[in-house]
Amino acid sequence: MKLTLTAIKSLFQKKTKKEDRPSAGLLTAEQAEQIQKSMDDFWTQTRPYLKHRYSLHDLSNETGVPIHRLSAFFNKEKKMNFNDFVNSWRIRYCLEFLQRSEIKKINLAELRSLCGFNNRNSFSDAFKKFTGHNPSVYIKNLK
Repeated sequence: MKLTLTAIKSLFQKKTKKEDRPSAGLLTAEQAEQIQKSMDDFWTQTRPYLKHRYSLHDLSNETGVPIHRLSAFFNKEKKMNFNDFVNSWRIRYCLEFLQRSEIKKINLAELRSLCGFNNRNSFSDAFKKFTGHNPSVYIKNLK
């Protein structure tokens, strides 16, 4: 069963008894499962990670899930903070782009911007973190 953003929003907007609510920042198993089931679809379909300066606040506004719940989800379920999660998707997109495109036709500044990064350092740091190589070495090895 594919869950929609509307289903996720309703999960977090419904009223529950006080004893059914988890402590601040914690997720119930049901909430974590609902977010998990739809997050990949949301990220694949809308690709918000390609937006410059995309934030946890932006994701919260788009999904209706409170920021503290999203933060708990990324930290607990994804075992990384939100920025690392976004950067991992950006680097995945970058690698796919490099595999299917003509490498000689794009420079690193264009590639960085295309993949949603604001500056060279954050792009290089994330690229190295997730691939083990800096971007120029990786591209050189592709040629």
